[in-house]
Amino acid sequence: MSVSATSYATVEIASSVGRGSSFAIEMPCVASVELTDGKKITAVGAGTLKDVVSLTLKKVMKHVGCSYGATARIQNQIPLDSGLGDKEAVASASCTALLGALAEREGGVNELKIDKFTIEQFVVVKGKVADKLEFAKVCCHSGMSFDRLVSCFYGGFSVCDNQTQEILRRGEMESLKALLLSSKQKKTDSDFFFPTEREIVLHEALKGNLYSAMKLNALFDAGARNRVISVLDGGALAVAVSGGSVVGLFRDDKKLSAAVKRFPRAIVAGMVNHSIRCSKKPRRIYSVDDFLKLKGDWNFHVF
Repeated sequence: MSVSATSYATVEIASSVGRGSSFAIEMPCVASVELTDGKKITAVGAGTLKDVVSLTLKKVMKHVGCSYGATARIQNQIPLDSGLGDKEAVASASCTALLGALAEREGGVNELKIDKFTIEQFVVVKGKVADKLEFAKVCCHSGMSFDRLVSCFYGGFSVCDNQTQEILRRGEMESLKALLLSSKQKKTDSDFFFPTEREIVLHEALKGNLYSAMKLNALFDAGARNRVISVLDGGALAVAVSGGSVVGLFRDDKKLSAAVKRFPRAIVAGMVNHSIRCSKKPRRIYSVDDFLKLKGDWNFHVF
């Protein structure tokens, strides 16, 4: 029986040497994983990300101490090489789906009811709760950004030290709509010329001034300047440059409708503020008190 999980695209807010910030938007990547006999790992439908999926499954399997074979089937709506975190999305979705499949054989999928409005899924494999932060680190390979992986696993926005793999700040995004002008045009590499200025912009994100950080960060990419100005002129509250993509954020539906007419090829997506979860129904719903009574030496981060 296969288990699926859905992760989402991520958009850069700001970046400096060794640190980065991003947020998740509703552009899905779905991974379905089925355990098989033997030890062969197979990725279907992943295209050029086949190696990313295979390596992720192998690393997760090794980390939890299992040695099953697995087949992963990928359905990805994120444009490849567009700067929207396709690697991080496919890795986090594959990891979560595999953990769900392993839990079916060697553990269980449960839910933690934190309060009336907050319920977190947690997966147990071989007597240990799978911590999303721990597996974000396991998945961080093949040139991926740790901050994007954190945004994939937890939703919302994150500001991270990508070298030490530490979360510096995390939170939910406002309920805005994103207008995406996607392109495979490479982002201008200005790190060499503006390292101090990039640090200043990253600090704005760290302080929670996300929209200012986005707009300032966008100014570093000379190649995207005309598109940035056009989106802002179209009524965007803020605009981000993420790889080759320009992403405008809109609060006003009328301004968004006008912008869609102005950019007919653009894609509209909402924000993602929920954490990733696999498709299995919970065996049990735990209260906080009952959850804290679970035995074992493990961490479980809820941000």
